[in-house]
Amino acid sequence: MSEPTKILIINPTPKQQFVADDGRIRSHRNIMQMPQTQDSINMALLEYQRTLLGKPVVDGNSAATGGLKLAGAIEFVDILIKMGEAHIRTDSAKIATLDHKA
Repeated sequence: MSEPTKILIINPTPKQQFVADDGRIRSHRNIMQMPQTQDSINMALLEYQRTLLGKPVVDGNSAATGGLKLAGAIEFVDILIKMGEAHIRTDSAKIATLDHKA
């Protein structure tokens, strides 16, 4: 079997930098799959929700702010959990061609 080709990426994203190390990916996946980690993340989100709900809602803006903060926290957790997933494209890109004779 031949070794996979490494592609140099200029200005890689933080995720591209993270997934460049196979050992880091394995460690991250192992940590994220541990029940203790999942429990800690779930409890932290619940505590954050409780903190947000403990603040008085005085108008629509403060309610929207709380909702957006919660949405941001959920998005952060989703990124954290999926950080070790490398998206490798297995199919070649299909290039659309136009029929210029028409």
